[in-house]
Amino acid sequence: MIKKGEYGIYKGKEYSIIPEGSGKVTLRTRDKAAQGAGFQAAGLKKNIFIKEIAQSELENAYEYKPYAIYKGREFIVEGVNEAAQTVILKSIDPNTVDELGFSSLGKYEYIKTVDFAEVNISEKKSPILGFGEK
Repeated sequence: MIKKGEYGIYKGKEYSIIPEGSGKVTLRTRDKAAQGAGFQAAGLKKNIFIKEIAQSELENAYEYKPYAIYKGREFIVEGVNEAAQTVILKSIDPNTVDELGFSSLGKYEYIKTVDFAEVNISEKKSPILGFGEK
């Protein structure tokens, strides 16, 4: 599974997080067992559980940014379709349109859907919320 977005470590476990400001963070998980640790169902979504904590309770926080190497160049991973085994690549380089067959998405944005087998996907992990600034 490709991770994208903000994550944090709380009590030794990694959770998707939503920074709420004012020193608060909302943890998100699909693990039903988390209900025993104070997580509650997220509104109408019965398969997502949330818990608000103080940001200071996090052990670490970071953002995953997936990227793909396609034909020797690095691209942003805009989306993934696990069922179809495809990935949507995004670029702001107009040369990719002619050279690699990208389509225009909007002004200065270009995309292309390719098979997993054609790319090497990885992720960059960067500290957020003041972590890693020591």
